[in-house]
Amino acid sequence: MRLFSAIALPEEVRLRLLGLCQGLPGQRWVAPENFHLTLRFFGDIDGGQARDLDDVFSRLHFNPFEIRLSGVGFFGRESRPRMLWVGVEKTPEIADLRRKVEHAAQSIGIRLDREKFTPHVTLCRFKNDPGFAFGNYLKENNLFSHPPFVVESFGLYSSQLTPSGACYFLEADYPEPFYSWPETLDI
Repeated sequence: MRLFSAIALPEEVRLRLLGLCQGLPGQRWVAPENFHLTLRFFGDIDGGQARDLDDVFSRLHFNPFEIRLSGVGFFGRESRPRMLWVGVEKTPEIADLRRKVEHAAQSIGIRLDREKFTPHVTLCRFKNDPGFAFGNYLKENNLFSHPPFVVESFGLYSSQLTPSGACYFLEADYPEPFYSWPETLDI
């Protein structure tokens, strides 16, 4: 299974982001039900490691925190962008949860490549050169912001690649418990 951990977005946030998914014809827009903030991509994981990952995540402790979406950006060069995204304001809480997820995965033997973490929500992947429309899109949407919302859980998702794009499935959700059990991992 291709697995990753992510924070799901509330429906009102997904609907607001849907309004940004226009103005660049011919691109592969992400379906609103697939909007998420990836914490860590794990890649292909066998069934045993997936069960171990579920077990260690179910014992991971973090405090609820707020996140705010702000601005639009892209990966690649402006003359050849690969992906368009909405930014997530960096906070110590997001970085801390990502670090805990990484440590939990490494504790059960999952090897992780080093990667820079740029919190974002993907809006589209570019199939074609957007031309002048891209610069106009960035100018029109660079001040996008959404009021903060509270993160109380994260999920373990599987990803299945299809000709029309990736499909994501929530395999397990890890809500913050109302109280801490003694076996809770504070990684």
